[in-house]
Amino acid sequence: MNQAAGSDPDPAPAEEPPQLSAEPWRQAAVAWTQHAEAWAAQTEAAQSEAAARAATPPEEPEPERKWVSPTEAGDMLPVRAQLAAAAPAEPVAPYVAQTEPEVDDLGEMPDDPPVSPWPDLSPDERSAHAHVWQPTARSRRPGRTLAPLAGAAAFVLCLATASVAVWSWTRPEPTPLSAPAPPLVSAPVTPSADAPALAPSGLPEEGAASAEVNPAPTGGRPEESTPRPADALADWADALRQLDIPPTALQAYGYAEAVLARAKPNCKLSWTLLAGIGAVESNHGRYGGAALQPDGTSSRPIIGVPLAGIGVERVTDTDQGLLDGDLTYDRAIGPMQFLPATWKSWAVDADDNGRADPYDIDDASLAAGYYLCAGNQNLASGSGWSSAVFSYNHVPAYVERVYEFADAYGRAS
Repeated sequence: MNQAAGSDPDPAPAEEPPQLSAEPWRQAAVAWTQHAEAWAAQTEAAQSEAAARAATPPEEPEPERKWVSPTEAGDMLPVRAQLAAAAPAEPVAPYVAQTEPEVDDLGEMPDDPPVSPWPDLSPDERSAHAHVWQPTARSRRPGRTLAPLAGAAAFVLCLATASVAVWSWTRPEPTPLSAPAPPLVSAPVTPSADAPALAPSGLPEEGAASAEVNPAPTGGRPEESTPRPADALADWADALRQLDIPPTALQAYGYAEAVLARAKPNCKLSWTLLAGIGAVESNHGRYGGAALQPDGTSSRPIIGVPLAGIGVERVTDTDQGLLDGDLTYDRAIGPMQFLPATWKSWAVDADDNGRADPYDIDDASLAAGYYLCAGNQNLASGSGWSSAVFSYNHVPAYVERVYEFADAYGRAS
């Protein structure tokens, strides 16, 4: 039959929809089944290994995990099954998926089952890229456990460094060394037993313009025919015998106070100051086994160390060894320890025997009194007292030591 003009030809038979193969889904199911079996075997083996490590100290290194393919995991299943069979059977808790990641005591993620990193791929493509966890040996990092101690040590070190820096910024600048000022101490206690008044006639004058300088003695001086002026204070000195001062020395100190009370009344010298100096310098003429004779001289010369500049001031010889017997350096001499040059300037004949002798306690005490009263000093004030003693010996500790003895003698009298 001929087809009419303008009509459509017979339509072609309709094609049947293609049949989808179930093989890819089967392969995916097999792969995920292997994955589940591998994960179960891995979990069981890991728990067994943990139990074995806990029972056998020391602790074995904790396993480190790596990615392996499903084929490698399937090849290792028989071995893991043998390990699981050899280990004691323990109930395995079912795995519960974690909704949020947790952190263990080492700051690492827990051993969760892997999640496919390719969620948009088909099951066949995902099976080709599926992974499982396989434990391998790794050790814990001890540095993590020591981290808190290291942090604390670093903090302490920083704090110490900052403290040193602040101290260096705030400490005062050092000043050049200079001669120390005399310490400001109050005048010692005024003694209750004042030296008795002496007759104003015949008082020794300051200096020794008319008196011969006595050379260094070789022994005791012979008794003089004239009476010793300080003997007039014998009863006064005997009343103070509790002070442990030889009577001859105590009489000399009291006699010097009496003389200076008339010669320099504004000085206000007290016998306790001379006693303090005598105690520090020579133990009142008893240094080195020496003893004071009744006439005031010493049984043996009291001579200090050479002033050679070793721990002391350096003073070369000024008297050609006349007073101290040393031709190289000067030495302090006598019970009041005068330097030869100082003695030549302040020598005085206190006992009126025609000699100014630095080894005579009478002459040395009165010369020391004139020296302390120089410059119109007022020894009744604390500043005047300390300044005078400091001029006698430029050592602050010396001033304090003399003060201790002078104050003690004043309180005890």
